[in-house]
Amino acid sequence: MNLYQEVLFPIPTEKFCYVCKRTLSEKSFAKNSTKPGEIRPECRECDNKQRRERKQREKERDPDAVRNKYLMKKYNISLDRYNEMVKDQSGLCWICEQESDLVVDHDHETGQVRGLLCSLCNTSLGGFKDSTSSLMKAVEYLNK
Repeated sequence: MNLYQEVLFPIPTEKFCYVCKRTLSEKSFAKNSTKPGEIRPECRECDNKQRRERKQREKERDPDAVRNKYLMKKYNISLDRYNEMVKDQSGLCWICEQESDLVVDHDHETGQVRGLLCSLCNTSLGGFKDSTSSLMKAVEYLNK
């Protein structure tokens, strides 16, 4: 922008905060990390207040309720059913029989839950794309 444009069209140095409804200096606003070159629509004070409130709400949420909602949405099983499966497997991975945090293994085509595995075994099956023929070739390879 040249000097002529700056005189006719001065760059605004104030911005309106849509939360507190105040017009403040642009220095009172943070940069927008998702849109380079732009600043956030709310002032830093309002943004910080909103973040504190959100963090507090997250702390107050029941972790079991959050986990139950996730399991129902993703795998159509309740937290109680998941806990039953953990108990049935004695807290061990179905494949390697190691004690660890267990994740739900499911058939990606049908969505049906097969069991609980450790993360390593679950991602290993995913690496073979649930193909029994690929797994059999891997067994042959290891037996060589």
